[in-house]
Amino acid sequence: MSAAALHQPGFGGASSVALHQPGFGGASPGRLSAILAVLRADEEARGIRILYAAESGSRAWGFASPDSDWDVRALYVHPLDWYLSIEDKPRDTFESMHPGDIDLSAWELRKALRLFAKSNVPLLEWLGSPLVYLNRDGFGDRLRALVPKFFDPRGAAWHHLSMQRSALEDLAPDGTIRIKKLCYALRSALSVRWIATHATMPPVPFPELFATSELDSATRAAIDAVLAAKRDASERDRIALPPVLEALFKENECLVSEVQIPKLKSGKLDALDEIFRTLLS
Repeated sequence: MSAAALHQPGFGGASSVALHQPGFGGASPGRLSAILAVLRADEEARGIRILYAAESGSRAWGFASPDSDWDVRALYVHPLDWYLSIEDKPRDTFESMHPGDIDLSAWELRKALRLFAKSNVPLLEWLGSPLVYLNRDGFGDRLRALVPKFFDPRGAAWHHLSMQRSALEDLAPDGTIRIKKLCYALRSALSVRWIATHATMPPVPFPELFATSELDSATRAAIDAVLAAKRDASERDRIALPPVLEALFKENECLVSEVQIPKLKSGKLDALDEIFRTLLS
């Protein structure tokens, strides 16, 4: 994995590191500059400070199609006075679409820390993304270090099972499914199995998750075939669901219920409060 550091004016010495990895939707230098320009423009327009930004979804997972969007997810903080006012505040999130298929969605710091304390899986995946665009003053590193103390294996397993079910709703009566949706179902399925075995946060990139999963040769060959088909597929291309993978999905339905997956690890909120106060000081 190669890393290219982009030092952009206007970010106040922030560490901007984009991990470019072919197969993971790695961005060209021009694309990286465009994404950082979007982050800078939203900072200035909204009077906020973006602390962390990373790629989410298919490009982070390793499933990007030629026509995939750039799903940038960010965490931001307001100036101190915003938090000291008694007035009701507007939304603690924002979304914006930009040229070049850049889809930005961001969460305010206090909202993010509260969800982190509840082991919110999408947030944890943003922090585990292999494509990081902005990591101001090591903010993402500080949160990642706390993941083992707050990660809820049981809740995360049920989350991934729900995502597996959602992806498989694309299965048609003729037994075909969009390749994109099948890849999403496979990622969720292997995440369930990872959690059942390790009780830790699964790797975000699918190749890493796949390589470390305990699977029989027939299942592994079927997944390899799906991944080969995905490389040149469009968002709408369909494929027949292999019986061996259908069996894998059905096995997961029982796995979450039958395996004794531990409950939430209750981390102390003091560590998150300290991060919050430090960033406001």
